Amino acid sequence: MALVVYHLEPCRTGYTQVPGGRFQSMARSGQIFRILDSISDPSVDQAMAAALPTADMDTAMRLVQSLLERRHTQSQMAMIRHFHQLDDSIKQLIIDQAPKLARILRHITQHGHIQDQLNLVEIVHDAQDPKLCYLLADLLRYGQADAHEDAASCLLDMANRSLFLDDEAPADDPVTRASSEHIDLLQQAIEQALTFYGVHQQPAVIEAMLETQPRPLKQSAKTLNDFKHPATQTLIELCTTPSNPSVCESMLSLLAIPVLTEPILEGITFMANNKTLHRMFTQGHLLLLPERRKWLRKLPDDEIFFPQVQTLMGIKPRQLRHLPKWYSIICRTPQQLIAQLGTLRKVGDAPTRLIVLRKLMAQSPANLDAVNLIAGFCADADESIARIALRHLIRIDYIDLYHLLLRLTNSPHPSVRKLAAARVAPVGFEKYWDSWSRFDLNQRIAAGKALIKIDPSFHVQLGEKLESDDSADMHKAMSIIRTLNQGTFFEYALEHLTRHEDPKIASTAVKTLGSAGTDRAAKILESSLEHGDARMRANAVEALDHIEHRNHLNQLMKMSKEDDNRPRANAIGALLSMNFADALMTLGNMLNDERPMHRLSALWLVDHLDLRDMVRHVAELSISDKDAKVRLRAGKLIEHFIDSYADVDDEDDGLSDAPKTSDQTQEAAS
Repeated sequence: MALVVYHLEPCRTGYTQVPGGRFQSMARSGQIFRILDSISDPSVDQAMAAALPTADMDTAMRLVQSLLERRHTQSQMAMIRHFHQLDDSIKQLIIDQAPKLARILRHITQHGHIQDQLNLVEIVHDAQDPKLCYLLADLLRYGQADAHEDAASCLLDMANRSLFLDDEAPADDPVTRASSEHIDLLQQAIEQALTFYGVHQQPAVIEAMLETQPRPLKQSAKTLNDFKHPATQTLIELCTTPSNPSVCESMLSLLAIPVLTEPILEGITFMANNKTLHRMFTQGHLLLLPERRKWLRKLPDDEIFFPQVQTLMGIKPRQLRHLPKWYSIICRTPQQLIAQLGTLRKVGDAPTRLIVLRKLMAQSPANLDAVNLIAGFCADADESIARIALRHLIRIDYIDLYHLLLRLTNSPHPSVRKLAAARVAPVGFEKYWDSWSRFDLNQRIAAGKALIKIDPSFHVQLGEKLESDDSADMHKAMSIIRTLNQGTFFEYALEHLTRHEDPKIASTAVKTLGSAGTDRAAKILESSLEHGDARMRANAVEALDHIEHRNHLNQLMKMSKEDDNRPRANAIGALLSMNFADALMTLGNMLNDERPMHRLSALWLVDHLDLRDMVRHVAELSISDKDAKVRLRAGKLIEHFIDSYADVDDEDDGLSDAPKTSDQTQEAAS
């Protein structure tokens, strides 16, 4: 594109502009620029700036470079006036030199045309230099109203893109110091714009101020504490019904402004009702400040302030981690706090669970609710958390520590297993022995298996109890052997006890041999089927059935008709477990036996094996049996069947798996 150049001629009154000519070639254009560069006159600069809109890109590039170098005020102002008409690459030349144009740009904020001011906003926005952001504040104060919205939006964008200090960054890091200085400059500009909010009325300025929170307000604190100031009135309106994310996230920092306290408390209630309370925890570290805690404790005691994690939409881990602090402020009693902390025990964020654990550990060791929650953390998925919880319980001597340690010997975490085993081993067997009567079956098995793993002397100590002179110790030792299925280790000792002078100990030894499961033990049990003591025979049947030994069918058929009720019932039960064809008929015969003790043992067997096919026989006994004990036992069994029919669908005919018969239960039935 051709360039119109003006020759400059001196005259009495100054310089006169005289039209020159059109230059078609680049060589001629270069000659023109050399001539122009040799003339230092503002009129030349103005002529060059006026040519920008019609110049081709190469020529416009030369013109802008020359104007930036010559640094004449009027021509540079004209250059900025045409900024919006330039190509992006040429604009970048001006943007790169923006700090050097600061004096001219500041003049434009007060005296420029609307297009000049809009161009200024674009230059500052693209430069992203915090040292220029004061121009936006000046523009909002002095500039034309049509430029206010763009200036405020630019200020907000710079606030959003600003780099905040990292708490973990070293203080002497040059980059850290530069970032801090830049943010200070940006905040100064925002606070200045906020002070003159009544001039421009741009909400984006308030939002930009909120983006810089929780940095302290240096210039505008007094302004915002003025109830009548337009910015304060706007903030009160925003804080009362907070829906803007920036407002929600800044509620705790704004609580430092006295005039905003009541609106913010009202706004927190609004957020709690709308399940957005977690947005406030973006600045949750402020919950540690005593002044903030004092104001927050004025909130009413209402369930809406105890949000459940699953109801908080879009909560982020960094917000979730401040929820325990919130509970510690809002809860009125330790029990209320512990209950709320308990809702966070299984959240997915490990740091949150650690914070909850620490707060529970701060509670009194006498508070069983807190201590029991801590015990639950011993099974946490995070190994460090589980180990911290266990060490705390060891330190306070947790009342159920031994049972907990036994469970944790099977923990998936190696360090927890090691710690638990180290604590259990020194007192392992004796504690287990003393606790046996208090354990339920599952606890007996779990604790016993754990001790067998970690205590190499377990079988030795159990063997010593088995050989004790105290019959109660012998019975307990055999009970442990049966429960843990450890008969193989004590096969010879148990064989010796089958010949003990005390028939109860001898019969219990026979029963315990069923946990050995060896051919030798099976032969001993088979020989016991012929023993003269009924209890010995009954227990031998039970033990053989336990190891599923099936080489004594004829002996069982014979015993199913014998005169002693206990071995007879056990023999019929063994035949039923073998699916013997006539076993049910044999049981029916026992139910019809004329001897009450036999009928009672038969009813016990029906109940124990849940034999619903025999319900008709049982019903007849409950009505017409001559013996009151038989009628009572049969009636209770019918009630049990009726209750179970309500929950169980029709089943195929057959036998259900059932636990083996025992001396104690048969004695109770008798």
